[in-house]
Amino acid sequence: MNSKGGKIEGVTTPFIVAVAVLIGAIVAAVSALVPSTMREATLDTVRRAAIDTAETIKLTHERYVLSLGPGRRPAAGRAGESGPPSPGAFLAELSADTQGRPNRFAVVSPYRWAGRDRPPLDEFQRQAWNVFARAPDVVFTSEQTIEGRRYLRLAVPEKMTSKACVECHNADPASPKRDWAVGDVAGIVDVTKLIEPNLATAERHGTAIVSFVVGAGVFAAMLVVLLNVSSVRRARERYEARKRIEYLAYFDTLTGALNRGHFLGELDEWLKSTEARARGVAIHFVDLDRFKEVNDTLGHDVGDELVRQTVQRLQKVCAKNDLVGRVGGDEFVIAQWKVVSRKQVEERAAAIVHALAQPFIVRDNRITVSASVGVVDRLLTQSATDMLKCADLALYRAKALGRNRYVVFNEQIAAEHAEQLRLEQRVREALAKSDFRLFFQPICDARTGRVEGFETLLRLADADGRQVPAQQFVACAESMGLIANIDEWVLRNACRAAAAWPRSVTVAVNLSPANFGRASITGRRLRRLVADVLAETGLEASRLELEITEGILLENTDEVIDELKGLKELGVAIALDDFGAGYSGLNYLWKFPFDKLKIDASFIRAMESEDAVMPPILRAIVTLGRELGLTVCAEGVETRAEADLLVGLGAQQIQGYLYGRPTPESEVAPLLLSDAAARLRDQAPAIAGPAPRALAG
Repeated sequence: MNSKGGKIEGVTTPFIVAVAVLIGAIVAAVSALVPSTMREATLDTVRRAAIDTAETIKLTHERYVLSLGPGRRPAAGRAGESGPPSPGAFLAELSADTQGRPNRFAVVSPYRWAGRDRPPLDEFQRQAWNVFARAPDVVFTSEQTIEGRRYLRLAVPEKMTSKACVECHNADPASPKRDWAVGDVAGIVDVTKLIEPNLATAERHGTAIVSFVVGAGVFAAMLVVLLNVSSVRRARERYEARKRIEYLAYFDTLTGALNRGHFLGELDEWLKSTEARARGVAIHFVDLDRFKEVNDTLGHDVGDELVRQTVQRLQKVCAKNDLVGRVGGDEFVIAQWKVVSRKQVEERAAAIVHALAQPFIVRDNRITVSASVGVVDRLLTQSATDMLKCADLALYRAKALGRNRYVVFNEQIAAEHAEQLRLEQRVREALAKSDFRLFFQPICDARTGRVEGFETLLRLADADGRQVPAQQFVACAESMGLIANIDEWVLRNACRAAAAWPRSVTVAVNLSPANFGRASITGRRLRRLVADVLAETGLEASRLELEITEGILLENTDEVIDELKGLKELGVAIALDDFGAGYSGLNYLWKFPFDKLKIDASFIRAMESEDAVMPPILRAIVTLGRELGLTVCAEGVETRAEADLLVGLGAQQIQGYLYGRPTPESEVAPLLLSDAAARLRDQAPAIAGPAPRALAG
């Protein structure tokens, strides 16, 4: 097939030709048959009329003979000479009356008869007489043109029709013979009829019929052609639509690369082949780094063109028979055929990373992106879907290691992925069954060591009862989109526990960035959720501290600050947690009036290295907080020396193992009772700060 249309036209052209030939044959046949048929029909009609005329003449002649009666002899000549004329004379007189008319007749005979002229027979009459001599029952006809007009001449034999006629002629002395018998031919009845008008009319009718048939044939041919053209167009549209559907089923419309389904199908076929057993295949899963930034800053049209150019570069890097597919917005897969070594696979992966690291020129924009590549070869699996999954896992490892690189899938990645799946399942179960546990770490007055509040910490045990690191399962919950639900559970249960504590003791709850800038999973904004929890648990708003990190303020700052102000209006306190560990933008401190500034534990641990710059930095942070009217709390304090330094710098609160480890909810009440008893025993405030008491255990 040369083209899409060629196949369709090749199928329909024979049909058009066949119909055209058929219509032409019908028109030609009608054009040939109708005139002759009309002419023959006209002549047949005239012939029948002439025969009727001749029969009438013969009947008249017979009636006249019979009217004479037996024994009567007609005159030998014409009427009026001496009695009635002879039958021949009578017919001659009748014939004379028709002379000069369009239709006329004559009765002639080669015999001599009394009272009747004997003109010589003309050629037509002689031929008729010769025919009658052999076949006395036929009708002899001929067309003649006389004075430019067409006539039909018809001759019928005049026979002896009765005994009376025979007896009369046999008795007549002038009769040319004496042995007449009934049925003998005595003469010829010659009838001449004008057929010019009849033929002209027939020709006109024939011409009209032929014209109609030709017109109908042309119309039919045009109708067939038009219907066929319409049919061809519909067939072509169906064909093109089918080809389009087939294309969409196998290829990516933007780049022309194979789509995911077609790619996996081709890969599965290869893996089933005998060649695959001898020479393997490697899969390269490619993802553009920071592609979203291109779309967001330059527009999706530029992003689309970048994707097209990416596929072109990948096709240049690949061998002729390699497969290139697009499986996502900026995700691509390559099947490298006939792999013989791991080195060959890694060389191809390195070439892909290098090719996509080169600048792109898209609509006058110089765009530099990089690519992360996950690689898997045939040694690990024989399933196309499994190979793609393994390559995808290697891709995520490449991104986690800093992007712009490739990672070859190995068993360690598989094991870590399996562990991640188990953790995700455990997080889902814990949320559904409330299997999380709350622990509370004391927050103490820096000078007196008195417990002023607790920070809520979340704990989760795995299926074997081992504690899962908090950072690990929290990150997992964030990736699963469940952290907002977990935060809501923590907030509600922490407030319910704190409601039973002394009214001077506060509770602090950490909030994930996922709670800000959008409605929560329950459909409620954060302010309404906090208000509802306080109302349900009966906890005073002033006893609740909500801790956030600087990362919350990086995006949608105005919206986040509006939400924080809404929380402040409820009467809760807002603490900026882990200050200094992340982005430390001082503009956050004046854009929003926080209540507390919590110094990250990394600063406290850095003092152990005897770094001379740490005390001035801590002094600056404490001074900044106090000047802004914030409560300054230092986290991670574990030694007496650290506590003394922070007290000397002016920190108001201390949190760390020196004053207490995280403790289950059931042990909070005994700890508070121990702290209250210790305060009663103290008669005077400590000068340099108290030594750790029972709560430090």
